[in-house]
Amino acid sequence: MSRILHASQAPNRSARSLSRRAAAAALAISVPIAACASTGTSSPSNFGESSSGGSSNGGGSNGGGGSSSGTVVLGNPDAGDARATRAQRCDEAGKCSCFNIAAIGQPGCTGCQAGMGGGDTTSSFVDYLNQHSSATVDLYVSKPTLTADFLAKYDVIILQGLFDNCGTVGAIGGNNFWTFGSDEITALTTWVKNGGGLITLTGFVADSTEVTPMNSLLSAVTSGDLTYGTTDICSQTGVYCQGESTSLGGWSQDAIGMGVTQVGCFHGRPVDVSGSNAVVDDHDVNVSSDVACAHEQIGQGHVVVYEDEWITYTSQWPGGTGGPMCETGCAADAEPGAVYQVPELWQNMINYAASATMCPMFTITVLQ
Repeated sequence: MSRILHASQAPNRSARSLSRRAAAAALAISVPIAACASTGTSSPSNFGESSSGGSSNGGGSNGGGGSSSGTVVLGNPDAGDARATRAQRCDEAGKCSCFNIAAIGQPGCTGCQAGMGGGDTTSSFVDYLNQHSSATVDLYVSKPTLTADFLAKYDVIILQGLFDNCGTVGAIGGNNFWTFGSDEITALTTWVKNGGGLITLTGFVADSTEVTPMNSLLSAVTSGDLTYGTTDICSQTGVYCQGESTSLGGWSQDAIGMGVTQVGCFHGRPVDVSGSNAVVDDHDVNVSSDVACAHEQIGQGHVVVYEDEWITYTSQWPGGTGGPMCETGCAADAEPGAVYQVPELWQNMINYAASATMCPMFTITVLQ
């Protein structure tokens, strides 16, 4: 077993290895990846909102501190599969990164008890990626045009809520879902085949047509192997003290599920899997035939399709909270940060998606 640990500089918090729960040697496979390189983007930015392609500084409630990390390495590129080696780039604060990620679309709109005074946000997801991971992340909440030049700036694209605003999350219609032209679909498909990594989330709103813009991209990129269905899954009443989520267990201990026993979900969409190239990572908690997560290598690129967006909410992360309504009734060892492996899942997904990127491994430091 190989572990990589660095001393934590974060005040009054301790860092735990993401592979701690994967104690068995079979779950702690480490493969060194060559050192990495600067892309054509300008200086690293925080996970801030952008309406036209630039990014503004952002931050959330769990920020602060320096960088430390411990992890198993996943997503090893196959021989001849990787892009050119490139060097890390560092910002004025001394944070160095090689992974360049674009999160495109609206972040989570609801979270625990959103309609009843809950205080859930996506700030932990924001903070961990910005301040406690080895990535530089840009957020585009207005639709960018997907061109070869735009995509070339990034190693991984995370597709979130592909609509204009969160004002009608509980309604059918009115979300102004995005559409993508044939040139954009071709550009994304080519980018993935040439080594780009794509991660998709859904379940942001009640309107099942939210999957339409996502499927227009996925069906082309994966040649129909991976798309979303429209039924409502993980739909039973969640546990309030676990951020209103339901435990999603049964993860295959593969590139995506390694070290993950359970995460929380709440009202998502099934992953429709066709053909034999895609690998199923987990099934839904309600209907065992519904796929919750799957991944596939496409050319030199890698795609991960996940059923839900609840893994972006602060209530699901170590040390996070969705407000008083979402944290009562559970003992400390039963809270989401204690029983869910959300950071581990994100680290696995990003490392797999970035398999063709010749960088040191992507890491997230878990502070608790």
